Amino acid sequence: MSRNYTYSFIFSPPRGENVWLLFLHGFPLKAHDWRHQIPFFINLGYGVVAPDLPGYGQSPKPAELEAYKAKAIYADIIEILRSRSIIKVVGVARDCDLCTRDGARLWIQQGKVTRRAKYIIAEEAKEHERLFAIENGGYQPALFWYKSMIYNINADDESKANLSAGTLIKVPVPYIRGSRDPLASGNPENEFKKLAINFSFEVFEGRHWPALEKRDSLNERLGQILIHSMINAVQPFISFSIDGPRESN
Repeated sequence: MSRNYTYSFIFSPPRGENVWLLFLHGFPLKAHDWRHQIPFFINLGYGVVAPDLPGYGQSPKPAELEAYKAKAIYADIIEILRSRSIIKVVGVARDCDLCTRDGARLWIQQGKVTRRAKYIIAEEAKEHERLFAIENGGYQPALFWYKSMIYNINADDESKANLSAGTLIKVPVPYIRGSRDPLASGNPENEFKKLAINFSFEVFEGRHWPALEKRDSLNERLGQILIHSMINAVQPFISFSIDGPRESN
């Protein structure tokens, strides 16, 4: 790769003319975040690419903030796809939320605890602890994604891209969130639909991780969306519980 990084990613080619699915995980997980979706869609014949993004898993964990520029990471992902001669994908992605340092400190000082969700079994919790153990780098590398927001390191690239000129996403963008997701308060879909010509959203009963909590229902719905997209010769970008940068107090 042009940045001399060696990425870890899950790869499975499609059967026949089926499309490729690009799974992009959120914080604080890795490609393993999609463990209930990947085998499901592989069994249906779809191609799958699911990288551990920078700062996670077995992928690079650079200690320089500049390494986490969005443009550079996008270029890395494109290189991964091109290395496998993949031209088009359906993107399936999760969120990236922001809690300020003061907000996080206040949470700890008040003795608040986020309990393990019932759908996370003990073995999975232990695996998560292993992945983010101090000897494996801890959470620090993954937190560079948030520092990039705080220090606004993408400002120059965004300015050059002229994102404020009203450019809209033209591919279909289905958005799915949990009905009781505390990080999706304020109906963020009202803002998202301003950015895409063909935007739609659905609300699943549950909280922040429908890919884990409502795995079967979500897989079924994803399959329906993909079949619809192939019939209509479009390739959507599917998003889950994506919430813009926010501040916790």
